[in-house]
Amino acid sequence: MDYGSVASKWVNETPAKVKAAFAQALKLGQGVFFIDEFDSYVAPRESGTHHMARDLTNVILTEVGRLRGSSQIILIAATNDIAALDSAAIREGRFDFKVEVPAPDLEARKAILRRSVGEAMGFHALSAPMLANLAARWEGFSAARLASVGRCHRRSESSVERTV
Repeated sequence: MDYGSVASKWVNETPAKVKAAFAQALKLGQGVFFIDEFDSYVAPRESGTHHMARDLTNVILTEVGRLRGSSQIILIAATNDIAALDSAAIREGRFDFKVEVPAPDLEARKAILRRSVGEAMGFHALSAPMLANLAARWEGFSAARLASVGRCHRRSESSVERTV
C-alpha cells in the first residue's frame, strides 16, 4: 500500500481506504502486506498535527494491531525517517523487527553504477577510474538514486531522438 493509492482530499476518505486495504489483506488470509512510506501514515500525534492526520495514525495503528492477529500475513512497513513516526508505531510489540538498510558501501555503489550505466550506455562506457571516482563521490546515495543514473541517461537519449 503506498500513500498515493489511498490519499484523498475528502475528509475521512483516506482512513476509509486504509481500512479497506487492511480488510482486503485479512480477507485474503495470507501473504505479505507492504506499506511504503510509513511515515506518511503515522505522524507523531503529540506534535499538534491536524485532527485528520491524528485520525489516520489511529486507524493505521488499530489496523496494524488487527493484522498482527493473523499468523498468515507478514506486515512490512518502510520509511526513510524512523524518527518521524509516532512513537506508538514503533514500540515493542507493534513490529517484531526493525531493520535498517544503510546506503550502499563503496563496492556496492560501484556494482550498481556499473550495471545501471552499463545497461544504458554499454558496459565499457565507464572506465574503472571513472567508476571508482563516481562511486566515491556519491557516498551516502541510496541504491535507487544510483540506479537512476542509467535511467536518466536513457530518458535524455530518447528525448534527443524525439527532437531530432
